Amino acid sequence: MGKKTIPNTLIVSLVVLLVCVSFIIEFNVTYRKTYNEVQKEAIDVFYRSLSLDMNKRLKEANVFYSFTIDPAVSKDSVVVNKENSLENQKSTNIIQDLSVENKQEMTCQSLLFIKNPMKVNSLDSLFQDELKKDDILAKTGVLYVDKVRNIEHVSSNFASVSVHAYSTGKIELGVQKEILVQAFIEIYPYCILMKHKGPFFILLCVWVAVMLALFGTMYYNKNRIFNLETNSHEDKVSESADNPKDVSELPASMIRITQDVILDTDHCAISFAGMRYDMTDQSVLLLKLLFYSPDYYKSYEDIVEALWGKLADPTNRLTQSVKRLRESIAKIPVLKVENVRGKGYRLIIDETMDFDIDEGNL
Repeated sequence: MGKKTIPNTLIVSLVVLLVCVSFIIEFNVTYRKTYNEVQKEAIDVFYRSLSLDMNKRLKEANVFYSFTIDPAVSKDSVVVNKENSLENQKSTNIIQDLSVENKQEMTCQSLLFIKNPMKVNSLDSLFQDELKKDDILAKTGVLYVDKVRNIEHVSSNFASVSVHAYSTGKIELGVQKEILVQAFIEIYPYCILMKHKGPFFILLCVWVAVMLALFGTMYYNKNRIFNLETNSHEDKVSESADNPKDVSELPASMIRITQDVILDTDHCAISFAGMRYDMTDQSVLLLKLLFYSPDYYKSYEDIVEALWGKLADPTNRLTQSVKRLRESIAKIPVLKVENVRGKGYRLIIDETMDFDIDEGNL
């Protein structure tokens, strides 16, 4: 017994599947990496929004304050100039390890906590504007907690965003950490793809190129196999014509009508004296039906029943089918379809007819 071989189409199909799976995995890895980068950018934008919101509220409050550091004093203090009087805020040790800029921001947040508290909807709107400046499209929600009074405030769209969004984490503000702020961000997938479209575009181009190469190979192999099979069938037809007695070597799909005429039902073609003529599927069926009938004759009703079943008005369809069959065998002089008027059709096979072959067309 010969060795079994895997069909080329199966191998190409497996390769296509492998390429698609690899593309999905690589796409997912690239997407997650880009998503994490955009997340970090969005968190930085929120911190920037907090600073902008603080400056805005400070202007609205119309409060002037000074921040001084005395190396000789172990504690920091905040002095508020209010209506021509000085107000000394409570000193603390909590912020001494921070940078000067962070100390200023913390003390300012404590001051504004009393004079002009944070408004979540205003902060959320400011956050949205800053995200758009960085080409980040996302839904956002802001949570604000007054830890002194134990009161929570949320932005208008907080409930719809906080379920599926990621969080910036809890951000504590103020000298005594009396303020807690948290933002929730749901980034649109389209934004992820467009924010860093270079890697995705390269990945897509590589995938398309590989798929085109694979399908091109599959198409080429399919045509090559078809041509080889066609040539093989033609060789068998030629050999059978040269050896008319060796009928057993014809494949089951080939029908010898005469010594020189062979019908190939698989490829819908008929061969005569070395020439090959294409036929329609229906012409092949009609020729087989007539050839295997007694005296090569079939009535109109039997032909219609065999080819189409019950039809209300089969006359035109039957006439067209017979016309196409006659056109297919027009160059084969030993075959003819005769109309038995009012009854049916008969296949005329004249094996005694002499015919000349135009060698210029061989």
